[in-house]
Amino acid sequence: MFKLLPRLQKTEEERQKHIKALSHLIANEADRNLFDHFYQTLTILDAKSSSLLVFNGIIIAVFAVFMAGDMAGIDSTAMIVGVVSTLLSCLLLLLVVLVHWSSTDVLNLGKEKYSSLLLKVRNSRTLKYRWAWCCSILALICLCVIFFHQYPREHKRSEISHSSTANC
Repeated sequence: MFKLLPRLQKTEEERQKHIKALSHLIANEADRNLFDHFYQTLTILDAKSSSLLVFNGIIIAVFAVFMAGDMAGIDSTAMIVGVVSTLLSCLLLLLVVLVHWSSTDVLNLGKEKYSSLLLKVRNSRTLKYRWAWCCSILALICLCVIFFHQYPREHKRSEISHSSTANC
């Protein structure tokens, strides 16, 4: 799972072969523009994923605040569903932003096959991002359920404590 060294060129000869293979892929402006487009869209996905990870961090913090209180019934269920969906969202987003460099062998496949591979990577990461986004929305809905279920009780407790102090 944590293969950290594959696809990295370790010797000068491997680096030169990789540069040569890459140069053949972007031999003309049309090819460069095509690959620039793919990499720009992948960069957009990375940026969106990073932003959603930050948002998920905020959601987890809000869940932590609610966890400090008494949770029962629908609140407890919403809490579990919300936290699990947020964690699933984070996992999917980490898979989106995973650094993946093409090997020299992949570059040598040619521009058509390499373009097709980049499109598959983009589509796969887009799908993961969309699922992660849906999980974050579900977590936000769970937070709303908890909030709107808790708020009337807290508001009622506040009124009771104000009326009892007023009677003193």
